[in-house]
Amino acid sequence: MSGNAPAAGQMMKNRSIDEPVFLAIIGMLLSFSFLSLLGRVWIKYKTLAKLTWDDGFVILAFMSSLGTAITMLSTYKQMYQLEYVRIGAIYPPPPTFMKDTTRYFDGTVAQATLFPLSLWAVKFAFLSFFWTLISRVRSLRWQWFAVFGFTVASFIAAYGATDWKCIGGGADYIFANCGTESAGKRMKFQMWFVCAIDVLSDMLILSIPFALLWQVKLPVRKRFALGGIFSLVLVTMAIAFVRASMITTYKGQPDNSRTTLWTFVEQTIAIIIVCLGSVRALFTQEQAKRVSGYQFSQNHSKASSKKKIKCIVETSITLGTMDNDPDYAKHWRRVSDNEAAEGSLERSNSATKERVPRTGV
Repeated sequence: MSGNAPAAGQMMKNRSIDEPVFLAIIGMLLSFSFLSLLGRVWIKYKTLAKLTWDDGFVILAFMSSLGTAITMLSTYKQMYQLEYVRIGAIYPPPPTFMKDTTRYFDGTVAQATLFPLSLWAVKFAFLSFFWTLISRVRSLRWQWFAVFGFTVASFIAAYGATDWKCIGGGADYIFANCGTESAGKRMKFQMWFVCAIDVLSDMLILSIPFALLWQVKLPVRKRFALGGIFSLVLVTMAIAFVRASMITTYKGQPDNSRTTLWTFVEQTIAIIIVCLGSVRALFTQEQAKRVSGYQFSQNHSKASSKKKIKCIVETSITLGTMDNDPDYAKHWRRVSDNEAAEGSLERSNSATKERVPRTGV
């Protein structure tokens, strides 16, 4: 392999992130994401005393990012050795160079597998939570199913767009075929393609709660608060753009340390953002007062529908999921039945009054 390395004295510019900085950022982000997950689980335990489907997806996302961190920490020395040989800082390459590089490439296969899994697990966590908000709102069900279908398709496309031969094809194949300018262009295209479907799926997911907020009547303060919580998804969209631009800044092959680190940054930031959404439990304290005061309008069917949507949304947002809480589900049905009975009684009384003949004086 020494013949493929730069000759002595032919140093190239080192584009790598410094090793201490690389390790510090990994440790910091992993710690923050873990603490965010613990906070989410604690809040759900205090409010519901159990976990729901969206929590399961968040845990899957964290486990995937943890797997990414483990592979990064176990192969970062081989990654930097490859970069130092590439720029001529280490010459000739050590006897174990090919073995070490093969180990690093094996780690990149694991990272390329876990990265989409982690990101899309967060997306499915949001979709799972939003389903609890709109499952009883017929006008939004089709929108949810359409977004869900696109999210599944984009998840598959993220794997399909990956150049697996230049990731797991073996050190000999990668050195022979994946260091060219055309290979670098393919990798950059793959980066931007995944970025595009990542951001587009986030935008579609974000459209669901805003469509819901548009249809319900809530106090302005609460409307802005919930809109702010949902808008945290915009942060992950921004990180996706930053990741793609930082990795593809240079000509030729992207730098390995930047590719690896920004992949982990996007994974962990997405987990932190979805865990911050658990602050919806702060509204729980007002649940008892509000749920007892729900009333459906008896004047017009359209107004009645909006009141019903408001009841569903408020209950679901304060608890995270209404369908999984039998007590509140029973209470909601009891309120609905009582309102329906009162409406029937009022209509019956009105009909009786119309049948009674009036007597003039």
